[in-house]
Amino acid sequence: MKQRIAAVLAAVAAAAGTTVALAPSASAGPSFAAEAELLGPTENVWSVHYIDPSSGCGDPVFGVTVTIDGDPVTPLSQEVEQGANGITVTLPPEGPAGLVEFGLFCGRGVSSAEAGYGYMVIDKVVDGDAPPDARYVVNVACSSAEVAADALGPFGVGAAFAPGPFSVDLPYDRSGGRAYVYSDAERTCDITEPEAGGATSTTIAVPDDLFTQPERYTLTVTNTYVPAPIVVAPTFTG
Repeated sequence: MKQRIAAVLAAVAAAAGTTVALAPSASAGPSFAAEAELLGPTENVWSVHYIDPSSGCGDPVFGVTVTIDGDPVTPLSQEVEQGANGITVTLPPEGPAGLVEFGLFCGRGVSSAEAGYGYMVIDKVVDGDAPPDARYVVNVACSSAEVAADALGPFGVGAAFAPGPFSVDLPYDRSGGRAYVYSDAERTCDITEPEAGGATSTTIAVPDDLFTQPERYTLTVTNTYVPAPIVVAPTFTG
């Protein structure tokens, strides 16, 4: 899910007859241009690294700053990747969505990488008397939306670098709970519940505009249990 914004901007600028300054070429030495990659759909974990693998920091002072729509965000953790070429950053599971910008810094200076970022909150609600061993699985299957190769979508990524599809299973027990799915690209998603814990009915409330913008979305999956009617056998006397 790599956001190579500079390359897409260059394509757009070329079509418009304008000029965009890009990072130095490899022939001029290591490039310190950076990119941000969301590592998976179920955790808010990013790899922020130099595009050129030979651009390792090599400096003991190596870290990252994070803002979302210009507001500072404190990572839960950050770990220098092997070869000191980047940092793995874990952000809080919930918070603002929008344009996330990472400042990758070391003794050589600061490099910037940015991406549009949105996520969905999937709440599980169990209504009624569920069996003690009831288990549920909600499946989220998403494909990438079509974006013209010479344009940027609402997440700031063009078709040339759009991430591929994914399908994830989110488990819950009879107490319900909350899970998350993250994306750094516009997507079309289907939400189903292949395992409903023997519920009488299942209702899935999905926003119409899911993942059309880098925003926070809330979904609710409700499993309802209706007791079976009690049948009393008639009693005959005489």
